[in-house]
Amino acid sequence: MIAQKGLINLPILTHIATLFNVGRVEKHFVENVFEYRANGLKNCCQLFPYFDSHSLFTKKGTSYML
Repeated sequence: MIAQKGLINLPILTHIATLFNVGRVEKHFVENVFEYRANGLKNCCQLFPYFDSHSLFTKKGTSYML
């Protein structure tokens, strides 16, 4: 899940969904926040090659390695 505040970030999240061809963009429960969400092992497996070659930072990187 990637959540971003502001309508200005909606095209970026939509591009991410298009790039990976999995997941969806929807409104978050917090006002003026949108999120990209990819659920399920099959969908997440399509994301692994990208994150294997493009490192995540902070706690997202730690979570990915685990």
